[in-house]
Amino acid sequence: MWRQLERIGIGFLVCLPLFIAYWFGGLIHLGDEIFDPLVKLLLGKKIFAVGFSMLLCFLWCIGFLFDVPYVGPFLARMFHRVPFVGAVLQRKDHFDNLRKLWGSSGCGPIFVSLYREGRLHPAAITKVFLTDYGYLAVIGVAAIPPQELYYFDDDVVYYGLSASEVSAIHISFGFGAKRADLRGIFKRATIKEIVERFHLYQENHISQA
Repeated sequence: MWRQLERIGIGFLVCLPLFIAYWFGGLIHLGDEIFDPLVKLLLGKKIFAVGFSMLLCFLWCIGFLFDVPYVGPFLARMFHRVPFVGAVLQRKDHFDNLRKLWGSSGCGPIFVSLYREGRLHPAAITKVFLTDYGYLAVIGVAAIPPQELYYFDDDVVYYGLSASEVSAIHISFGFGAKRADLRGIFKRATIKEIVERFHLYQENHISQA
């Protein structure tokens, strides 16, 4: 469900400059006004909210195109320099990379505090080192802009949400998770606890400091 909503959202963001131009020009206001001629042609009369439903389908199709091989990267390059839209697409790419890391790490999404600020950001552990002072984790953080930071043995992370509950739209708008999930299943752990719980440290792949 989140994936489909994400596609509609990406499609809306890509079309947002066009919508703003139309809205300020006084030509259209909602999906019904946009698609009413087509609805009347197909059904013979205007039906409330059918045009809006067609608009949602149109936005979903645009968002879906960005997930299609070859077509998606081509569109991303086209819109890369468009203000706001390009930044959203860049963060979407970063989110897709994090999603792959969530699948390979085994612990799923984690949430970290960026520079010890209040809100939490979706993140993924990319590497783990064992040093004389304990574990040192390199973590890719879905912040604005995306960053890769170091977290130490006793730093606290949060986890418990499935990957399907975190979308690129959250990251694009900079939404941060709360320390307690609405369902009450957000778990708290130190870097050391989560590394050992999910066996994230691989000694043969990492040279000891």
